[in-house]
This record gives sequence, C-alpha cells and structure tokens, in this order.
Amino acid sequence: MGDHCAPGKCDCSSSATIDSSDLFSLFLKIDMDNLVCLNELEPGSAKTVFRPWDERLSTGPCVKSDVDEELLFNIPFCGIVRLKKLTVIGPDDSSHPKTVRLFNAKKPLEFDEASNIDVSQTIKLSIDTEGALHYPVKQTKFQNLSMLSLHFSDNFGDDSTQINFIGLQGDYIRDFRPELTITSYEIAANPADHKASSQNFVPHGIS
Repeated sequence: MGDHCAPGKCDCSSSATIDSSDLFSLFLKIDMDNLVCLNELEPGSAKTVFRPWDERLSTGPCVKSDVDEELLFNIPFCGIVRLKKLTVIGPDDSSHPKTVRLFNAKKPLEFDEASNIDVSQTIKLSIDTEGALHYPVKQTKFQNLSMLSLHFSDNFGDDSTQINFIGLQGDYIRDFRPELTITSYEIAANPADHKASSQNFVPHGIS
C-alpha cells in the first residue's frame, strides 16, 4: 500500500489484539493512504490526529473544520476490526466537538449520505482535553468493520470545530481474504462452436 502518513503505518501482517498496555492502537491498522476527511481546513491534517496513545497530548497536530462546524472522517482499515471504544480530545473551548455519528460504512460517505442513511450509533461528547473519557460503542454494530465513518455534526457553539486526537480501541480480527479466481472449463463440446469445420469437411473420393 505504500508508505503511510506519519505518525503511524499500516501493519497488516500482525493479528495481535489490543490489551490494557496497548490502548487505542487501532490507528496502526488504518489505511492512512486512503483516509479522507471532508471539510478539513488544511488538507491532510486529519491524519495527524491518529497517533500513539502516549502522544495524545502532543501539541500542534490537530484538524480544524473549514466552512462550518462539520467534519466527516472516512477511515478504511487494512483488514477486519472490532471497535470497542472511542476517545476524542479537543480544546477547552466551544470549538470542541459535541456530537459524533458513527457508521459501519461499506464505502466512503459524503455529507448528504451521512444525513440520509441510518446511523449505527450517535454519541454525545463532553469536553475532554486529556483523553479521560472512553466512549463504548455498540458491539453488535461494529463487529466486522472494514471502514468507519465518523461524522462530527456540531460543537459547543463555535463556527469551526477542532479535534486534537481520536483514539480507536478494539481488536484486529484478520486480513482481507484474497479474492477467489474462478476458471471456467469446457465440459462438453458445443456443436455450434465446430460448425465451420464440419462444413469444410469433404468425404474421401468426392471432388
């Protein structure tokens, strides 16, 4: 898949699951090359909010919305994952996101689609500047996840939304299964396929 954007790279070869010493490390399983965030002010800045847990308070990396307060992340994974918890860190002001709508998406979503299709889960966020809040997700909705869409639909009153860190906790289940190659074989001859050769046959002795 090529080299992924810092700080993390997609390590598709490992199937290790998350434990208490490795919180929110599903960012390692994100296909960063294909992660897209709609309405980000600075292109590519959304990728910087996915990083190791011990770097969650790093100053500088963040994503800000552009024309309004909405942000829509389309987050593809390198394989199948099980999402368990979500953490969102933002500033201690009204630009902190207030609501996030989660979708177990099969393809990247646009804003109009996110508004018209059934949401998998909606979470009301509190202002969190340190990652103290871990929001559990509905296990039945996010068991076999290949792409996660996060729609941050509003904030606490600002014209623009800012997110400093997004943590995804869960299990990496497996790599994508390779597609099966199906080969068709001719079981019986079709007379129509051999019509031309039959017409060209001349019996021995006839001229």
